[in-house]
Amino acid sequence: MRVLGAIQVAADGDFVTAGPAKQSCVLAVLAFSPGQPLPIESLIDRVWGQSAPRSTRDALYQYLSQIRALGLAVHRTGAGYLLDLPAEQIDLYQARALAGQAQAAAREGDPAVAAGRYRQALSLWHGTPLAGISGEWATSTRETLERERLTLLSACFDAELAQGRHAEVLVELSAEVAARPLAERLAGQLMLALFRCGRAAEALDCYTQIRRRLGDELGVEPTPALDALQQQILRQDPALLADPAARRDAPRAGYRPPRQLPADIAAFAGRHAELATLDTIGGGDTSQAVVISAVSGTAGVGKTALAVHWAHRVADRFPDGQLYVNLRGFDPAGTALSPDEAVRGFLDAYAVPPQQVPVSLAAQAALFRSLLAGKRVLILLDNARDAEQVRPLLPGSPGCLALVTSRNQLTGLVAGEGARALRLDMLTEAESLALLAGRLGRERVVAEPDAVADLIERCARLPLALAVVAARVAVNPDLSLASLARELREARVGLDALGSDDPATDVRAAFHASYRVLSPAAQRLFRLIALHPGPEVSITAAAGLAGVAAGAARAGLTELARAHLLTEPSAGRFTCHDLLRAYAGELVAERDAEPDRDEAVRRLLDYYLHSADAAAQALDPHRDGAGVTGAPPGIEAERFADRQSALAWLAVEHPVLVAAVDLAVARGLDDYTCRLAAAIAVFLDWQGYSPELADTQGSALAAAERLGDRTRQARAHRDLAQAYVRLNRREDALAHLRRAHDLFEGDPAGQASVLMKLGWLREQQAAHDEARRYAESALELYRLAGHLAGQAHAWGAIGWSYAAAGDYQQALIQCREALALNQKINNRYGEASAWDSIGFVHHHLGQYREAVACYRSGLKLVRDLGDRPGESILLDHLGDTHRAAGDLPAARHAWGSVLEILVPADSAAAARIRAKFDEALALSLGA
Repeated sequence: MRVLGAIQVAADGDFVTAGPAKQSCVLAVLAFSPGQPLPIESLIDRVWGQSAPRSTRDALYQYLSQIRALGLAVHRTGAGYLLDLPAEQIDLYQARALAGQAQAAAREGDPAVAAGRYRQALSLWHGTPLAGISGEWATSTRETLERERLTLLSACFDAELAQGRHAEVLVELSAEVAARPLAERLAGQLMLALFRCGRAAEALDCYTQIRRRLGDELGVEPTPALDALQQQILRQDPALLADPAARRDAPRAGYRPPRQLPADIAAFAGRHAELATLDTIGGGDTSQAVVISAVSGTAGVGKTALAVHWAHRVADRFPDGQLYVNLRGFDPAGTALSPDEAVRGFLDAYAVPPQQVPVSLAAQAALFRSLLAGKRVLILLDNARDAEQVRPLLPGSPGCLALVTSRNQLTGLVAGEGARALRLDMLTEAESLALLAGRLGRERVVAEPDAVADLIERCARLPLALAVVAARVAVNPDLSLASLARELREARVGLDALGSDDPATDVRAAFHASYRVLSPAAQRLFRLIALHPGPEVSITAAAGLAGVAAGAARAGLTELARAHLLTEPSAGRFTCHDLLRAYAGELVAERDAEPDRDEAVRRLLDYYLHSADAAAQALDPHRDGAGVTGAPPGIEAERFADRQSALAWLAVEHPVLVAAVDLAVARGLDDYTCRLAAAIAVFLDWQGYSPELADTQGSALAAAERLGDRTRQARAHRDLAQAYVRLNRREDALAHLRRAHDLFEGDPAGQASVLMKLGWLREQQAAHDEARRYAESALELYRLAGHLAGQAHAWGAIGWSYAAAGDYQQALIQCREALALNQKINNRYGEASAWDSIGFVHHHLGQYREAVACYRSGLKLVRDLGDRPGESILLDHLGDTHRAAGDLPAARHAWGSVLEILVPADSAAAARIRAKFDEALALSLGA
């Protein structure tokens, strides 16, 4: 069927007219709501308007009969008449579907496909929409469709201009502007096409004409965007050029892409050939292919320094972000960063909400690639172990560049992904001299040429060793270079981590020379840092590790950073090169007694345990098993004023906290393993770190079994089941929940918590009655235990089960019980959840005004809490209610707000909301 022109139908391939004007109008009205009943009064009003004669119904029935004679199925229902014709068989909906595909292609950075789909959509217009039909409805709808066509045409021109097809569209654009002299978007596109065709004067004349027309006919000035385009043309802005190599993409207004590159090295020296090679590999046009460069070389050779320095040189070519991650491929502790941890960090950098992060690594990597589609992003993957660690982190779209550093040659990456290899060797003597001169001053180096040559030789021209030696001299101005060279010759203690027996490549002497001049406190702190699980240590954590006040820890860390034995990648957080960590590990094993080492580890774990527990308490004051005993004397655990500060601390420290659990396991500290895993469980679950939750709870379970502690075993089984549910391992989850239930014997609140999770499992399988029975049993146990938060949770679950089963009156009773109890105990999360459930019930009872009020009450709570995922859920439900009530603008506003929260726009949840939004928009246009 056609409505984008004269109303026509085709049964056997040939289109014929739908009949007289009024009959065509009846069919058109029905076609704008295919498959949906339209009340007779609405049908008559749209076809005849206010002047409908008394015989209108008879005429309507005659027209409907003749429409059926054309082969179309029109049915009478209790609600009115409906046209039983799939929307995809109507040209309007075909055009809208093609437009949706075009929009998706444009978002994915494929303007060629977008333009093709837009042209297909536009080809379905075969004249004036609803041609030959008069009346108020037809006139209004025709105007709406004309605006829709103009929007499609403008979007099509955008896509074609993005392809550089300005010359091809120039004639058509000129005609459209002549037909619509006040259309500013078309005028702007014509100005851009003229400018790109070398006709800047005509482009400016186009601006002058539309500015004059707008003033004369409407009394307004051009939009700021059109004014800005005129100014760009006046100054011949390269950003307007079609050639990607000749322009630089400007960041979108208000957009703040990640800028994660570490600070550049001020005294960077040499590597001119390597920098030129990198310029050749990745410094040119990246619009045609994904560029991958793999920089390899031995430890300490300066791979990271080179990569970071070059990345800063070309950062302006990647306006959509510069990402950085240390993959810790050769960490002495063996704790290389897993690919899913790394890709999760990148998703966090682009503010992807936790509930939108998929479970599997493959899905996370796919989401990451989708996020980068159409963007120009530089990704620096530092210290990679092998190609397998790198592959999930590579972009998939032209315009992006990945720079990888590794001690391995990454031949698999070269062979499989076409990476360009760059092997980094030791510095030349001239470069080594330049490095020392840059750090010590040229006069100092020139004054002792023989000593400098000796130092360069003893440091094997290794940048790391030279930097450490230079730092030693810089902080000791009275130390002669000759004296330092002599110390290096005499300190034959070689560093095995370099993997060589050649004394010329031994840097342990260089490290030792810097270590031995530290203050005793700094020496001790350096040694103890080898016991920290990494990757970074904060000032307060270092204080706990060393058993000193925070001020003393800060002073020691600062002294170590000045000696280049530590670096400070961000304020107050310090890290250690893996060779230096290995050296520190040797020292702590040699110079600190085992009881002292064990005590330091316990202090460190106490700091993380009590800080994490305080953060968890701020996140969820009603969590099961909350609270640990007070921190031991001398441990300054973190304290948090509110949920936001606790969440921020956990977000930064969570890799360390997970590593701390592993440290406790390795040390055989089962009590710490159980308590630390419990303290971080809420954060890991709420933020979607399900694999880490499973790992830490698995460790806690094994530790609890060794301790013979049934309560801790039960909690670990229960929380491990939670992780397995998130990971879609439902059978494993069920087995752990059953075991937890048995172990919680004698603990009614514990058994109730297990029953709630069993009910949740059954609810997800639509077994509503069984889920309700679990919740009812849990409620009785919570009552027996006097556990008010648990009772409120159970009331809510019972109410939801009734609602899901369609018993809305019972659901309302139970949910109101949950609401009242949550309000009594000031459980704002529970209260927000109860408002959501009550709103859901009112919605399904057709009480839309009451539902809206409930959702708004819940929204106020989650916004006060800063709970963005909860806000998105409530807004989604609010949009559903507005849609059901017929308030399409309000529904679109609610769903539009959800789309602002759900980043990126091509995530699964965002796609679902986008479909609702688009449907509401289509209905508005067709109303």
